[in-house]
Amino acid sequence: MVQGIETGEKKYKHKKKDDIKWLAKDVNEIRKTAENYIDSKRPNNDEEINGTVKMSTTETWSFIRIIAIILGIIGFFSLLSGIYLLFIIQEKFVIGITGCLIGIVFLLTFILFEKYR
Repeated sequence: MVQGIETGEKKYKHKKKDDIKWLAKDVNEIRKTAENYIDSKRPNNDEEINGTVKMSTTETWSFIRIIAIILGIIGFFSLLSGIYLLFIIQEKFVIGITGCLIGIVFLLTFILFEKYR
């Protein structure tokens, strides 16, 4: 495809053409070849494209939802244990307050995720 380029902007003696003209022709041929290749790999209808995108986003959302549910469960048990340590066993105030705060944050995260997803 490439027809040759000489250095120093010399002209081909047998055809009297510039290197820049040959280079421009070669670049246009490469561009056309690349465009044809991309067009041949592109799906014909938009439903295939949308289906692929929806499938990948659905898989991502399900994975994120599983993580959110796990964090919600951890938050619920952390809140319960924090309340237990805070009110039932009154000697462990620092651990109880920390457990309550962690539980509230995780539960709030889970509730907001489920509401705004």
